[in-house]
Amino acid sequence: MPPREESLKIIDYAICHGIDSLDTASKYGNSEALIGEYIECQCVEKNGTPPSVITKIPSVHSNNLLTFNERYQFIEKTILDSLSRLKLSQLDCCLLHDPIDMIAYHGEVVQHLLELKKKHLVKKIGVSIYEPKEVEKVIELECFDVIQIPINIFDQRLIRTNLLNKLYKSNIEIYARSIYLQGLLLTPPCELPDNLKDAKMYLEHLEVIAKKEGLSIMEIALLYIRDLPEIVKIIIGCETMEQLIYNLRIINLPPLTKSIVNEIHDSFQDLPDKIIDPRKWT
Repeated sequence: MPPREESLKIIDYAICHGIDSLDTASKYGNSEALIGEYIECQCVEKNGTPPSVITKIPSVHSNNLLTFNERYQFIEKTILDSLSRLKLSQLDCCLLHDPIDMIAYHGEVVQHLLELKKKHLVKKIGVSIYEPKEVEKVIELECFDVIQIPINIFDQRLIRTNLLNKLYKSNIEIYARSIYLQGLLLTPPCELPDNLKDAKMYLEHLEVIAKKEGLSIMEIALLYIRDLPEIVKIIIGCETMEQLIYNLRIINLPPLTKSIVNEIHDSFQDLPDKIIDPRKWT
């Protein structure tokens, strides 16, 4: 976690250079409080519009909340506490951090979230998912405004199954995360840990594609997701100012050629879950 001053500088640089949304969660250390400090001080001083903030509700079903009222109060308190830390009167977007909460207690958690949306504590509601079957549930429920999905060059499950297009046609805003596959795409093949050695051949092939295009793997990975027409926002974590500046430079590069996009599709369609799902890395 960057020091406080560095964190505030990173946020300010991002906002001043066109980034209009910040993704956070109550369980991400003190990130909500830092964003709140920025909103309270920097935005007021500059008479600027606060950035859009996306935050998340911790898993409800795993908290052993026994009654209807306990569960509602847990969700409401979580949102109110986030609002307090963020120095906001309404959340732009609130996501379920645990997709199991979509079906927990016979859908009660989702109904609580919809009720709090009616009370104007939240503008948009959504869920952060991990697997295609969870996307199918989101489409079936027809109540979410936003979905946060893992998608990258190696993880093309939602493209291959046409679920990405189905989400888009359902008028659900699609936010892409894990575009570098939690750093795996940027790891030199010779430095892979033993539990990820099976990714070596794919990384080596990706290096060949990137070299042929005259791009770094970081560039090709970001541009591939940026150019998907269904994606509304891309979530990228930054620990340093240098990382932020580099990502901002990449986002403005020309699109990948059609031939490279086709080669990516053909080369990385069916990678095993033990590579594309970080939950299975250990």
